[in-house]
Amino acid sequence: MSERIEDFLNSPAAREMLENVGRYLRVQCGVITPTNKVGPGDVKMTAIHAALTYMDNFVQDIIALKLTETAPSIRLILEEKSQVRKLSLLEPYCGSVLIDPIDGTAEFVAGGKDFSILICLLKDGQPKISVGYYPFGDHILDNGKCADDLPETKILACHYRINHGEDGGWGGHLRRQGYETPCNGQGFATNLTAAQMVIDGRADALVFPYTAAHDAIAPAHIVAQHGGVARRYALGPKWSSSTRQPFTFADVEQDHNRDEGSSRVRVIAARSNGCLDEIESILGTA
Repeated sequence: MSERIEDFLNSPAAREMLENVGRYLRVQCGVITPTNKVGPGDVKMTAIHAALTYMDNFVQDIIALKLTETAPSIRLILEEKSQVRKLSLLEPYCGSVLIDPIDGTAEFVAGGKDFSILICLLKDGQPKISVGYYPFGDHILDNGKCADDLPETKILACHYRINHGEDGGWGGHLRRQGYETPCNGQGFATNLTAAQMVIDGRADALVFPYTAAHDAIAPAHIVAQHGGVARRYALGPKWSSSTRQPFTFADVEQDHNRDEGSSRVRVIAARSNGCLDEIESILGTA
């Protein structure tokens, strides 16, 4: 039954669904007031997290309902609280879908255009298909080809935690090695744009140091779907080739019963293995 979701995400019906919610988002962009969001204990609250709006829940539930209609026993791993998630607890297991209804919510609230919808289908931990959708421009990013034969940029599109908390030292270390590290709120707003930067050759890689699965897996997998390479690493104080893991997420699927949010992961996606090897080596000396 996960094949039904995969077929759906590749179909004109999925585009129509995304276009429909995109219309609502374009109308509401910049004109609604955010509510207060209480984040998980391991997240330092910022304007990005506090900018929860009712549109997050609205978009999430429209997509979730459509997916459960397509495959009633699909597991839903959702960023926001939802009663729809309880509809997907049927057997037999047929896979899981991560949904981030508005990635770049602070941008959306401020009236900017750099926000997106992220969807990733997992089956037995394996990412099967990932889709990113920009409501402005009505543009879907899923499969394609990375720009070839381009020189290294020494730019890494990073999740903002590369500069915060236990992960903050890595950002400084990368910059001392000559890399630029634009991140959420400083260089781009949605993580989908980080993937687009890698695909277009404007960045060598995207780096997620300690990030919610619904934020990180789809963008990294989209780079892989364009012919790049994506790797996962163990969480903890060290980060190098020695902590590399298979790019699979059975643990994320097993954690699908949480009311909101998703497990934390650490991943990098790059245009080439050589580029990723170099980043690994540098991070390993931090």
